Amino acid sequence: MDFERDDIVVREIDRLNRLKVSSRAAFFSEILCLTFPDKYPVLNKPVWSYLVDIKFRAPKGSSEGAAYIDLAKKLRLSLEKNKSHPARNLAELDTVIWLKYH
Repeated sequence: MDFERDDIVVREIDRLNRLKVSSRAAFFSEILCLTFPDKYPVLNKPVWSYLVDIKFRAPKGSSEGAAYIDLAKKLRLSLEKNKSHPARNLAELDTVIWLKYH
């Protein structure tokens, strides 16, 4: 089920990209994070700063949607493997990142 939703998210982000909807990343990712806090991160300025700091790179040639899902999967796995981290889901991780990078 998650992989089907992830596929839909990829297609929608890429569709919005083709339509040149400039707010697509921040707005769409925020709605996804609010609706599915365990599954999708927010893409805002503090998160972009964090990604630069950790030298995050999506697989070469990834579409914008595929890069977002790659990030979501890596953050999900990171939280799953780091049970002692104060964030219990990606929405809480956004708050932790926001506090450090805002």
